[in-house]
Amino acid sequence: MAARNASFAHRKGADRHDVGSGPRAPGWRILRGPTPAIQAQWQEQARLAERAALPWVTDIETWHERRTLAVARHDFPSLLRLRDTEWRIYWNEERSGGITSALSIDGATEFRSEPDFRIRNGGRGSPEAVVGHPWVVPLATGFRMYYHGDARWQPRVGEAPIMRVFSAWSRNGRHFFGEGVRLDLGDRTGLDLAAHPCVRPMPDGTWRMWFTAVRNGSGGRPCVLGAASADGLAWRPDPVPTMDGASDPLVFERAGRWVMFARFGADNVLLLSSPDGLVFHPQAWVEFFDARGLRLSGFVPAEVLDAADGRVRVLGTGDHSRGLGLFERHENRWPH
Repeated sequence: MAARNASFAHRKGADRHDVGSGPRAPGWRILRGPTPAIQAQWQEQARLAERAALPWVTDIETWHERRTLAVARHDFPSLLRLRDTEWRIYWNEERSGGITSALSIDGATEFRSEPDFRIRNGGRGSPEAVVGHPWVVPLATGFRMYYHGDARWQPRVGEAPIMRVFSAWSRNGRHFFGEGVRLDLGDRTGLDLAAHPCVRPMPDGTWRMWFTAVRNGSGGRPCVLGAASADGLAWRPDPVPTMDGASDPLVFERAGRWVMFARFGADNVLLLSSPDGLVFHPQAWVEFFDARGLRLSGFVPAEVLDAADGRVRVLGTGDHSRGLGLFERHENRWPH
């Protein structure tokens, strides 16, 4: 998204011509920059050009917003069912700087914020100076939160992120104690970046993580990479990407198969399917629309709510979302 906006800024500059020596000099004129309609057209062309990388993926699914769950400052949620109708949601708190939570007792449709932080930003000099993207899993002895930490404090424009995956443990789901780095950077892991973790237990008792990675020598190109763990603490990244060019994975099991939503390029969402959670195959492009019927650019599917009526709802936000939205597809035809 940043690269595309930079391209627009360059185009705007190119459309301005100063052929005089002052604001009222003869011959001086300004040609207006691109209108919003033209910018939208460029964005659409760029989005379709990204899809050309996977020409065999021709199906398109559409999802529509049914309600807004939270204001715009909350994003990247992780849902945890406590009882039949009681849920806790963990999310980024952009305004205050850290990870907070909220509680719902009505089936996860309205949430009331809980006081204090679950994880605070580490601040300047910390490897987790800025924390975000929580993912919480229940354990026999409590709860574990996975999240990424960026070592940059107030990063400069154009500065590459320095992100690792961390974890913290809690007995009650509210007070978390840091456990350290789960996925580090460097030669040992072959990673230049590890972020946006999504973690699920596997049928054989092991754990599986899917995350956004930039591998050493990839030229900064992101991918979704998998990792395996026997205990949820020591992780071994896969030798090859799950999906090259993708990021921000959301993975869940449905009807005996594993389903993944992932960002692809700057402004596409890709649906993938797998029989085992290891090898995924692209199935369809997915487009998300807000309650006004407008397609949400830059959409990030962040969490899934499996409703009692059998429908699957996706939680996420886009560039111009009014808040964290709950999205539904009326006819759920999951890949086979």
